Amino acid sequence: MATHAMIDIETLGTKPNAVILSVGATKFDPFTSIKPFDDKHWKIDVDAQTEINRDVNEDTLTCGQSKILKYRKKHLAKLDELM
Repeated sequence: MATHAMIDIETLGTKPNAVILSVGATKFDPFTSIKPFDDKHWKIDVDAQTEINRDVNEDTLTCGQSKILKYRKKHLAKLDELM
C-alpha cells in the first residue's frame, strides 16, 4: 500500500505571512479506492496571529463572505421548498 498525505491550509491571504485559519491533513492511497484515513484538523488562534502583525487580505475576506452567502442562499431555498 502506498501512503500519501494531503495537507490543506486555509489562510486569509496569499502572502507568506497571511493569517492561518486552519490546517487539515489526511493520509490516502491514490492507487486504491480505500477512503482517506487518519484525518487531522487544527484551528489556529487568529487573535494571536494578528497581535504579531500577520497579514489579513480584505479581498480574501470579501470573497469568503460572498461564498458563504451564496451557499446559505442555495441551501436555505431548499429548506423552504421542503416546508
